[in-house]
Amino acid sequence: MDRSALEKLAGRGIGLVVERRQGLTYARIAGIKASHGKVLVFVDDDNELDENYLHNALQICEDHPDLGTCGGVAEGRLEIGVSKHKQSLLPHLGVRDNGHDRIEGPADEWGLWEPIGAGLVIRREVGEKFIEFVEQNELAGDLGRIGNSLMSGEDTLITRLASQLNYRCSYEPALKLRHYIPRQRLSYSYLMRLLYGHGQSFVVVSSLIGQSVDAPKKRWISLLRNFAYRCRNETITVAIGMVCWDLGFRARYYSSLDRR
Repeated sequence: MDRSALEKLAGRGIGLVVERRQGLTYARIAGIKASHGKVLVFVDDDNELDENYLHNALQICEDHPDLGTCGGVAEGRLEIGVSKHKQSLLPHLGVRDNGHDRIEGPADEWGLWEPIGAGLVIRREVGEKFIEFVEQNELAGDLGRIGNSLMSGEDTLITRLASQLNYRCSYEPALKLRHYIPRQRLSYSYLMRLLYGHGQSFVVVSSLIGQSVDAPKKRWISLLRNFAYRCRNETITVAIGMVCWDLGFRARYYSSLDRR
């Protein structure tokens, strides 16, 4: 689709930016560099923002100057229906609703307050910190989708860098979007590959921010024990998915050691 067709679809003039380095991390950097505002919002091609999303994002940043990043509700619009077991994995696809109450927390810790990539709102100085960090750390370019690779974590890295600027982050229910998910991304094979990539990404993000992680046990019996424990406490689908996460974590952890 050429620029004129996109402008007709959007109903307004648009700017196209070419980034020759592949990957979502570099796409985000290109967008930051091309922008001019003090508050930036990342919108993927399968996201549809509520009409008041941008207004609310600006108001939230004005009302809460201690926030460096925030995000909100991402309603899943699925091309096909999925079983209850698959629904438990939808948060890994960027579908979430943490309720009607605002949740704020530290930007250097995991929690319900941490924003996801879809609709991510950041301050410009956080974006500039992200650009500087990626340009100085080649490993950061591995994060985010790259072709068939299902790596993630660039949104987490952005929030962790916001913490270094003494900012916090939050879940804002006033920010709502719809996330359209095609049938091919709802297959078991895709979901398992996705979780494998998430396990890998956790190792990369931890390494970049200097956070130590416990070495995974090399003995395969540990995976079976983890699987059995999750089967008792979660659904079988989640248990299988987390085995894939463990495998991705192990693979990346030990390959990182081999490169040292």
